[in-house]
Amino acid sequence: MDERAQIGRLRRVARVLGLLPVVGVVALSVGCGEGPPRDSEGRTQSAAARTGSAKPQTVTTGTKAAKPTPSPARSTKAKPAPSTTERAAESASPAALIVFVNVGQGDAILLKSRSTEVLFDGGPGGAAGAVEAAMRKAGMRDLDYVVVSHMHSDHIGCTPTIVARYHPERALIAGPCDRDLRRAFASARTQVRQVRRGASLSFGSVKARVLNPGAVLGDENADSVVLLLDVAGRRILLTGDCTGPNESVVASITARGPPLYVLKVAHHGSRYATSSSFLAETDPRFAIISVGPNPYGHPTPETVSRLRHSGARVYTTQRNGTITLTIRPSGSVTWAFTKSHKPLSKVATAAAKADAASTRGSGGGTTVYVTESGECYHRTDCGCLSHSRIPMSLAETKAQGYRPCSVCDPPR
Repeated sequence: MDERAQIGRLRRVARVLGLLPVVGVVALSVGCGEGPPRDSEGRTQSAAARTGSAKPQTVTTGTKAAKPTPSPARSTKAKPAPSTTERAAESASPAALIVFVNVGQGDAILLKSRSTEVLFDGGPGGAAGAVEAAMRKAGMRDLDYVVVSHMHSDHIGCTPTIVARYHPERALIAGPCDRDLRRAFASARTQVRQVRRGASLSFGSVKARVLNPGAVLGDENADSVVLLLDVAGRRILLTGDCTGPNESVVASITARGPPLYVLKVAHHGSRYATSSSFLAETDPRFAIISVGPNPYGHPTPETVSRLRHSGARVYTTQRNGTITLTIRPSGSVTWAFTKSHKPLSKVATAAAKADAASTRGSGGGTTVYVTESGECYHRTDCGCLSHSRIPMSLAETKAQGYRPCSVCDPPR
């Protein structure tokens, strides 16, 4: 080989050798990488699976286990921004869904707004099935709030059961908590807060004001938590069993705004609540009475007459079943009933007395006595009985959750 050819060969080799470090680096960066992870059969896993961002499978309400899947509101992870389709769907969804559950003689009300889910009172003992069925129908998977108006058994009888199953994040109460309910809250790690008049709350897009109590005075009914809801401009008043002077305060505050759209009638239509002056100040368009078979004659003809005279259209859960209000952001409202859609026209005194007598006699046997607002049953001569003594069969008092009086020691 001549000298020129040899020099050319050496130059080509030098150029090749000059590229070797670069080629080596590239090969190293590829050769040391692990590449996409593979499963036991050698198939490549997706990027979503590698990062743990794969969307978890949801549990349908029809097959929900005893402990429901936590709602998105409980997640501590940042949520991705909603898509255009999701935003459009949200704007078309109701501002709120409010359900007055037919639980017999007691109160249980559900509210769902956006992702916030609320239970106002839980109904009497044995009502858990009705409450949960209404929750499923409303698409409620868990509870963010439980609001307890007061601690009477027809409002909290099955609330401990609901709390144990759904683990609400927060509870709002007025005064001292019932022992069983307190234990349920502690077990569920529910934050319990006492509320007073003037407090402001938000449940999704629903604004709420606490109108009662101003202070806890020891009368469970009078001290009931009363909430005034504002849903897309519609005002709805949830009264618990508020009676007496506190009812007058609630009326005066409510009168400062437009007329009520819905009044949840206090104390199941008792004659001791919902006075003519209260109705004149609140001016409700609709009235809903949560009531079932009872020995008190609820709703009383006097109260129904006052409601109708005020111009309100009256519905009851006993006659109309579970009542659902779907309120749109525009303020339009759709009503649905599981029984009759016809409002209550009147309650005949004779019919009310017949119903009460039938209820009292249904259990047969020993007769004992209860009061309008008490939680115990008594002997006829017990000094704890008030002017509102009401005879009941012993079996019926037990079915409704009354306790034997510790003073007169009635039959058990």
